[in-house]
Amino acid sequence: METRSGKRKLNQSDKKTPGPVPKASPKRKSAKKSPVIPPSDVAEKQSEAEVLIPDSDGKQEIQEPPAPEPLSYGRLVVLGYSNCFVNPNFERVPGQKKWVLNSDPNDKYELTRQLQPTGIRRIKERTIRAEDELHSHRSRSAVSSHSICVSSRNEPHSQLRTTRTTLIEYGPDANTDLFQVGRMPTTMNQFVVPGYWNAQEGMMSRYAFRIQCERAAPFRCHIFAAGFDENRSIFLGPHALKWESPKSDAMTTSGIRIKHPSMPFWAEVSAVHGELFSAEESYPRQRGKPIPQHDNMIVDGTLIHTGGILMMWQSPESMNQTATWAVDEYAEELIDQHIQCPVNLHTIDFRRRSDVEPIRKPYVFPACGHVHSYEAQLDRGEQSQCTLCRAEGAYVPLGISCEPAISKEKPSHVFNPCGHAVSESAARRWSELRVPYIAEWEHRDSAICPFCASALDGDVPYSKLVFQAVPLNPGQRTSLQLRRSSRNSRSSTPSTPGTPSGLKTPEASGDT
Repeated sequence: METRSGKRKLNQSDKKTPGPVPKASPKRKSAKKSPVIPPSDVAEKQSEAEVLIPDSDGKQEIQEPPAPEPLSYGRLVVLGYSNCFVNPNFERVPGQKKWVLNSDPNDKYELTRQLQPTGIRRIKERTIRAEDELHSHRSRSAVSSHSICVSSRNEPHSQLRTTRTTLIEYGPDANTDLFQVGRMPTTMNQFVVPGYWNAQEGMMSRYAFRIQCERAAPFRCHIFAAGFDENRSIFLGPHALKWESPKSDAMTTSGIRIKHPSMPFWAEVSAVHGELFSAEESYPRQRGKPIPQHDNMIVDGTLIHTGGILMMWQSPESMNQTATWAVDEYAEELIDQHIQCPVNLHTIDFRRRSDVEPIRKPYVFPACGHVHSYEAQLDRGEQSQCTLCRAEGAYVPLGISCEPAISKEKPSHVFNPCGHAVSESAARRWSELRVPYIAEWEHRDSAICPFCASALDGDVPYSKLVFQAVPLNPGQRTSLQLRRSSRNSRSSTPSTPGTPSGLKTPEASGDT
């Protein structure tokens, strides 16, 4: 309806009424430990189309699909310790260990899909002036976000009189996520691994290596040497190995070595293209032979070695697999067997509790596997002698740890000389693995314990655990079992009003 002024007057039916105010979605409570979601399940959920939901007026509104659930690409497990430094009293005080442990064993670093893609891809490659190598990030084009500078001046046996410097530029990639590992605490390193420190020098590189993961199925992960600094640039030091032919590439000073489960040898990975070469131990460094039959895609069980630190890659499927035993249950089983010390002739307490008497804690001679309790007279360092078989070697605490990434079965053997217990299959597997070196070029080409990274004995890397169990008469129980049963009975017996807790009433005890 129009008025005299020509303006249209709205009827009561033409007035727009405000629609219902959408309710805020309740906050999701964070679980204590979210299970690792296999990539296949997440891919199926992502394929669902948008849902049309009618509103109160009968119209259809497009509701955005829920945010994708967190997806795990896998995780890195440190075999040993991720942070150690040299003991200043190592050379002055006899009996002191060289390395002081500053972290927990077997640290884990999980790679999960980011909310926004963080990956990059190569977009161009061009030549720049040699004097611009140190500040190569200033020579990047506007469309580039990262860069790597490769110079031919340090190429071995190079016949070039003039220096050629190649700038490789990278741009954002919406299909991948990028993760970096290094010793420097910075925003560029998602995972900080300090490694081994000697005075003020660290063996691990500041930006050691990077892993690029595909955000969609099949969720492949590839590893590259070196990482980007705060300028989003990779500057390779003067001792790094570089070459220009057949294509520009380089390796880091300390080197990134990987070993797939299907590879019988270690290979070194390059920084630009991620190509594999045979690991060459020479100075000055030489480029090894190409290995075209293998690539830099890491799979479950791939080992990564850099700066004296050994890591293992675990796939999401392997992360969901649990061990077939538990430490506390295994300790109770050993107590039920009435295992005694051959010297002190008392029951050994295998429980991991602070109130256990020191003389009842389990110790072992790893050279032979005989289990004792602690006795100060038996501890003579590396020259200790077993009281049962006279085998010479270390006398150390029996280390019982449950780490599914290392061993999923119940322990039956012990590594020599560190004393960590594992299953027979795990002991055989890890004793056959040869590591380039550990810590500061120590224990080169030797087998190590996956729990503490100690070098295993070359002649007897592991032994079978030997317990001395004393048979009991029918109905007889050990002192530990008696204490445990009495404690359980006190906690399970209800007390009547006015009766102190733990004291039985006449009716409960049978007295009248």
